[in-house]
Amino acid sequence: MKIFIDTFSWAKIDLLISESLFDFDPIYDTFEVCITHFVSEELNHRGLSSCISSKLSILPVKNKRIYEDAISQGFDKADASILSYGTKNDDVAIVTEDRPLLLLGMSYKFAIMQLIDFCRLLNAMELITKRELYRINQKLRILENITKKKEKEIKLYLQR
Repeated sequence: MKIFIDTFSWAKIDLLISESLFDFDPIYDTFEVCITHFVSEELNHRGLSSCISSKLSILPVKNKRIYEDAISQGFDKADASILSYGTKNDDVAIVTEDRPLLLLGMSYKFAIMQLIDFCRLLNAMELITKRELYRINQKLRILENITKKKEKEIKLYLQR
């Protein structure tokens, strides 16, 4: 499965790693982690350490129609290029913290999710523990990255 991660999500991943809440190595080992050339430029500019170029696939824009549609709606090249890889199939997922991008991807019926939902998937796959998911959930709520509703949803998931 290919996982595309946007710049803002990489920034959150960097923060979680720096606070010892998350280890990204199992994700590199399990998924084909992908970014686009435009995302690569942004990541290099920001100097995010969790994004290890040698473990990534760096790809060009795929679906030009979707890319141009996203650009016409005001998205930057990085976000539009990630969206160009969206699909209704289970072989590609997009992780984004950009709510408008999330909504646009959902309107296309793409497999697109917030970082916390990706972490829930990682827990279901036993790549992170329930304790790690709980701590990530807490941190993202403190940062106001997720809503109270999403925080409660994750807490209910953890009680199962």
